[in-house]
Amino acid sequence: MRRLYLGIYIFFFIVFCALCYLAHEFATFPGDTTVSLWVQEIDSPFFTQLMEGVSFLGGAVPVSITIAVLATGLLLFRRIREALFIVIVPAIAGLTNELIKALVDRVRPCGTTDIGVNSFPSGHATYATAICGCIFFLAPLVLKWPVAVRIIQALSVLFVFLMGISRVFVGAHWPSDVLGSFFLTGLILAPGIFVYNHYARGDQTESEVANARAP
Repeated sequence: MRRLYLGIYIFFFIVFCALCYLAHEFATFPGDTTVSLWVQEIDSPFFTQLMEGVSFLGGAVPVSITIAVLATGLLLFRRIREALFIVIVPAIAGLTNELIKALVDRVRPCGTTDIGVNSFPSGHATYATAICGCIFFLAPLVLKWPVAVRIIQALSVLFVFLMGISRVFVGAHWPSDVLGSFFLTGLILAPGIFVYNHYARGDQTESEVANARAP
């Protein structure tokens, strides 16, 4: 089973590397312009405010506050491993995102160079996917109510979806930039979850051994 998971991981890693190379060579992918125009032509004040609000939440300050609040809440309940997980995974995702942006060196859509030159992958989408991915994974481990877990997981998926659309709607990224963010974050989340589960199993084994030795 581990070989299967490793094979799947390597496959998606190769796909992501191919996306990086193509993004470096080409300013857009087939369909980028068509999808962008279709999204940006949605004429609704509510939709516009929603997209701008969601996009704002993916900025550096809101992201930092969100991570700090989540980590603090977990620490208050003595969930140290979970607090570290929700801090480290988005941090690695963000740093890796900036490195790849510099290496790929793809320009943003016309007229948006004032928010940064490099476009691939989307930083907002990367942070949103990393944080929501952590929440999706940790929810059933932290919460005792199945209904609450399902609601939180559904909202996490919805927010990632809306973040991707918002970055295209405001003209900051091409759809392929968002796609690259999803691939990148998945490649970081997977080993993060593996490490978490490894240490969780180790703690469980130590606890079982200690209970067995207890008189």
